[in-house]
Formats: sequence, structure tokens, C-alpha cells
Amino acid sequence: MLSGQLKTSCKCYLFTPPNIAQWDGSNWSALGSGMNNYVYALAVSGSTLYAGGGFTTAGGSAANYIAQWNGSSWSALGSGMNNYVYALAVSGSTLFAGGYFTTEGGSAAHDIAQWNGGSWSALGSGMNNYVYALAVSGSTLYAGGGFTTAGTNVSAYAAMANLPVPPKLSIIADGTNAVLTWSDAATGFTTGYTLEFATNLISPVAWQTNSTTPIVIGGQNVITNPITGPPQFFRLFNP
Repeated sequence: MLSGQLKTSCKCYLFTPPNIAQWDGSNWSALGSGMNNYVYALAVSGSTLYAGGGFTTAGGSAANYIAQWNGSSWSALGSGMNNYVYALAVSGSTLFAGGYFTTEGGSAAHDIAQWNGGSWSALGSGMNNYVYALAVSGSTLYAGGGFTTAGTNVSAYAAMANLPVPPKLSIIADGTNAVLTWSDAATGFTTGYTLEFATNLISPVAWQTNSTTPIVIGGQNVITNPITGPPQFFRLFNP
């Protein structure tokens, strides 16, 4: 049963055979050929819709318990998980998934994992039982489920974790140049950020590594980029 109002200013998604659909304010429509089993969780980041559940195919292609929709087609997130995904949450460019799995992308991950846009990784030693709910507020990730330990801590059915704080990219026009700056150290990250650029934001975006080596001034990475040629879009990417 759906409760409340469905506003015409947003797209809404419903779990219905083929297990997922979208509402444009007036009508329901399919998202490709959908999944071969239940969808339990949805999350949106920019123009990408993430779905997790009990399925092993999305859009007719292999996608183990988690998949992404770019507006026209489904695709897998690496090799996915080895069991159900029950919860999803997004923080910046990071997707968090919780469920009843023991591997992500072929590596060990106990019931919770994160996707950075290119690969999966575990969140510490994870939980000792399933994760049913995830939520992000600021730099804090909350999890709820059937677990009694989170990491090495006793935590009955609910836990929280402090997320790494990424650097902020600043872009300032200076005559015919764009000056890009970001912090030399990102709190909580063990690897640094790479500056990437693209000439458009049409999905799938073709991000490329900026070849200019930054100089460090007062704890800030600084790159001066000429404002010439086609438009350029920049992001900081943590591999």
C-alpha cells in the first residue's frame, strides 16, 4: 500500500513485476525489463538509480543483488554480492549497501560494504548478522539490523560510523585561467584524491585524469588551468 501523496515534481519507484517501475507524476512505466526477483532497496545519486534486492539479473544481464540504472539501461556494480541486499544509502560519490552477504566484488565483506564508483570495499570487519537499514546524516553513517556486534564493538541492532570527510574542490576564475584548489589532506582517507575532468556530463561520463601536477601552497593543492577550448567539468576522485 502506498500512503501520502505522490507529487508530480518527482519520479517515484514502485516494486512491482518486473519488480521495479517509475512514476512520472501521471503514469507508471517500466525500467527496461527489470529484475528477476524482488527489489528491497533504492537510492539515487545524481542521475543514477541504484537498486538492491534478491535478484541476480537486471535488464536481462547478470547483476548479483545490486544494479544501477542510468536512465536507459541497467548495469552491474562489479561482481556484486553473494546474497541479498536489503538497504542502500548514498554519501557524496559513495554508495553504501547493507544486507545478508559475506562477499562484495569477490572479497570478504560482512553484511555491509561501499562502492566508490569503480570498485567495492569492506567497512572494517562489518557486522555479525544482517543489515536491514542504512541512513547518512552529514559525516555519520547509521545502520540497523539483526547484528549484535559492529566491527569489534558490542552494538545491539544499531550502530553508527564516522565517515571520512572528503576535500572540497574550489574553482575561481583568474583572468584567462581557472585556479583549482583542494586540501592536501582528506580526513579519514588513506589514499589521496585525483583531479579528473570531462568535456560533458552525458552518461556515461568519460572522466579523464588531469595531467597537470598540482603544487602545494599552504596545505592546498593548486592547479592553474587555461580557460580555452570546449567546456570542462572537474571532480576529485578517490580511487
